[in-house]
Formats: sequence, C-alpha cells, structure tokens
Amino acid sequence: MKKYIIGNIRKIIYESNTGPYKVGIFKIRETNDDLMEEYVNKIIGFTGSFNDINQDIDYILYGQLTTHPKYGAQYAVDSYEIKEPNDTESIVLYLSSGMFRGVGIKTAKKIVERFGDKTIDVIKNDYFSLSLVSGMTEKKAKNMHDKLMENEINQDLIIKLNSLGFSVKEAINLITFYGKNLFNIVQENIYTLVDKVPFEKLDLIYLKENSENNLVRIEALIKHNISKLCNETGNTLVKKEELFIEMKRCFKGELFADTYLSVLEKLIKDGEIIECKTSIALKE
Repeated sequence: MKKYIIGNIRKIIYESNTGPYKVGIFKIRETNDDLMEEYVNKIIGFTGSFNDINQDIDYILYGQLTTHPKYGAQYAVDSYEIKEPNDTESIVLYLSSGMFRGVGIKTAKKIVERFGDKTIDVIKNDYFSLSLVSGMTEKKAKNMHDKLMENEINQDLIIKLNSLGFSVKEAINLITFYGKNLFNIVQENIYTLVDKVPFEKLDLIYLKENSENNLVRIEALIKHNISKLCNETGNTLVKKEELFIEMKRCFKGELFADTYLSVLEKLIKDGEIIECKTSIALKE
C-alpha cells in the first residue's frame, strides 16, 4: 500500500512561476506511515507538483519523509488527491471553500441540512435535487456537479498518468493543456505529446505496452530522427540512407528496409514529410 498523510494545507510559501511546483506547510491528521506517526496533529513542510490549491479542503498526499539540509524534515509528495469529506461539518467546509462558484457558508449549510452526509452523492448523481434548497438554481446545481466531476476526472488522470511513468508535474501540465481528452490522446498516439514531454520518455512509456515495430512508433521515430539529424548537422534535408542507419539504432531487434521505406512512403503521401530525390525533410 502506498504511504500517505491526510490533512490540510496551511500555507504556500513558494510557488514556481513556470510550473506547478510548490513548497508549503501541511497539518497532518492521519497517516499509514510509521515514520510519520510522530507528526500527527503537527505541521510539516512539503514539496511537490500541484494543480490549484485550496486551503479549506483536505488532501491525501502520497510520498515520503525527507530531510532538507537547511529546513529539516519535509514531506516529498509524489502524487495527491482531494479527500472527499465524509461528515457534515467537513462537507459544509468543502462546499463553501470557494471551489464552487456562488456557494458560500450559508448556502452550504442549507444544502447539508437537507441532504446530510449524502450531499456529495446527491451532487454527483442527482444534482437536480439541489434546486429544492433555498438560494439554489438549476444552473448553480449543474455547475457544482460539473466542477466536482471535473476534479474527479483530473485526479483519476493524474493517477493513471503517474502509473504509466509520467511525473505529477508532467501530468498536471498535460491536463492543463489537453483537458479531459488527454487520456484518449495517450492511448491513440502518445507521441503527439512531444511538444510537452521529451520524445525519449514518451518512447519508453510506449514500449511498456507496445511492440517496438508498431507502425505508430516507426512513424514517430522517422519524424523525430529527421528533426534530430537536421539539428545536429544544420541541414534542412536528410539522406534516406542516413536516416535508416539512425532509425536502426532505436531498435533492439531488426528494422527491415522494406518496412522503413513503406512507412516513409506513407508519410510522404500524407504530406507530413517532403521528398527531394534521395533526401527528405519535415514539412514546415
């Protein structure tokens, strides 16, 4: 079982301007990690990559205890998720945390007074019932439902991407850019993410589940190696023979010439690369 701590974020003391990396203070209430037992009901510094942070809700942080030479004990976060509240007091705080636009403490209390500890299930599965609460409209109810489901989808995506080999930072950046379509993109052609993640890493992830001779991979390798060779030589054209030699280095087994030429011909026909006698170039 993955080691975790549960609690809430008290303060963010550093936030990167160029990515999701953050440093902050966390108040621990629960843990399954023997090394963290002494920190229960105490605060500890943490580091990791996070999407939007809300200090009014609880989080489950997965990671491990580390020691910083200057700041001492810290919790290095590998991944995280929002802890779904399971008692009425926590649900009120959760709903009024600012996550749900237009829902303040008064409205949150009214909702929980009506639906009790089943409130979260109602928002997920029967949000029309929220309009029975004074101050709630159907539009506001749907917005609450949509936001809750979006958070769940994003959390699931981060977990799935992390299990594939993406870092939490990469997962958050990809979700921010591609949204809910991201996992379909990963399944259909992971190499289309090359503008956001290094090609070599995408290739390693792809090879965990796929053959090295898969046509999707060969197409991606051709385009990647054309770009690589052009950058190394300063030329805009690459000899087909030179590219084939470079391609063969990317295979543990054999890449047959007829397979290479067949895929090359397809990319030329599709207009993704340009042929110039015995040389080729990427289409700009």
